[in-house]
Amino acid sequence: MTAHTTPESSPVRARVLQNAILNDTGCASIATDEKCVIQIFNAGAERMLGYTGAEVVGKLTPADLVDPVEAARFETLVLTAARGFGDSHKLTFIRQDGSGFPAVACVTALYGAKGAIVGYLLIAIDDTVHEEGEAQLRRAEQDFRLTVESVSDCAIVQLDVKGQVLSWNAGAQVLDGYRAREILGQNFARFYSREDIERGLPQRDLDAAAATGRYETQGRRVRADGSTYRANIALTAVYDETGVLRGFARLVRPLVRDVSKPAPPIAGAPGLALPPRAAGSASPCRLLYVEDHPASFGLVEQFLARRTDVLLLRAADSDLAIDLARTVSPDVILLNIDLPGVGAVQFMKRLRADPITQATPILALGANPAPGAIAKALEAGFFYYLTKPLKAEPFMEALGDALEFAALERAEENGLLSRVAHRH
Repeated sequence: MTAHTTPESSPVRARVLQNAILNDTGCASIATDEKCVIQIFNAGAERMLGYTGAEVVGKLTPADLVDPVEAARFETLVLTAARGFGDSHKLTFIRQDGSGFPAVACVTALYGAKGAIVGYLLIAIDDTVHEEGEAQLRRAEQDFRLTVESVSDCAIVQLDVKGQVLSWNAGAQVLDGYRAREILGQNFARFYSREDIERGLPQRDLDAAAATGRYETQGRRVRADGSTYRANIALTAVYDETGVLRGFARLVRPLVRDVSKPAPPIAGAPGLALPPRAAGSASPCRLLYVEDHPASFGLVEQFLARRTDVLLLRAADSDLAIDLARTVSPDVILLNIDLPGVGAVQFMKRLRADPITQATPILALGANPAPGAIAKALEAGFFYYLTKPLKAEPFMEALGDALEFAALERAEENGLLSRVAHRH
């Protein structure tokens, strides 16, 4: 189907699919905003749950419609969707009259034009008859997938664990110039320049995504006709229910401005702007966040959503953080000092003992706001101490200062190396 998609037919197809989903009585389709407040409640949801749209839109969340005992399971679906992973679970939904029924449900994150999450789509099928419920869920997921395939302003591509292209949407065809039949089954290294391939960048990007869950970068990519374009590329690792890596989701958005220029301030933090990397460098600054809680990582992602000059990396524990820091040499590290098993001072000593990370500024994030705790952290060598819950303005201010310090350290190191080379 993708090979026959045209710019004119995509909006028409999308509207047809949207109308079909809204009027479908066979399954419940519930769309929410980014805070999970219900915005769309289709005919199937009304039939299945007994509420009218007017009774729930803007008032309830899907969690309010689930058995409270299973609310945590629903929240897991949302967190999983926010990280780009698709999954489904059996949940007990509660009708307006108080009766309950089993359903198979899946949650998918919905993205806006700039790649930020704007909401979630919950699809639920009455699982009274298991086989029929599973079949209906697959059909509903297929309808949503067809809508994704209609998107033409960004490339959304599924890769297997080796980087082979498994799916191809209209945006990928417009951006990269390949028809589906020309690229399906081919390795995504085709989108890199010969120089980048020789440097091993395709495999490096896959390895980084597999190690951190999500890897974002910027660079030039090659179209089918040999021309190039500059883009922001996000690779998200996709795992099955047992934790085995199944492949990757690749989202590509063409850049409309030079990333070496300062980006606009983040919404909610007027006047705050991070300094760009050293002059002449188009690479984004690298922030490594040591955090095991997806929701906390997602919050920092939201703070940095408009900062295309900052690449956010995640390590779920201190050992992985040390390895990743030595590999990618982050400009700044944000450490949740309350993580189980993390000795903050010992973590810092390990970094300071390595020439690669000995000068990297480390921001501490802790739950103790007492002046003594803050003073102790600063005396230990942390660049800043941020308190929970993390707020946008102090975080962006601390990050800006840390990145400026890192830039000065790089400039001093480069100057020293240049003088040494000149003497020799």
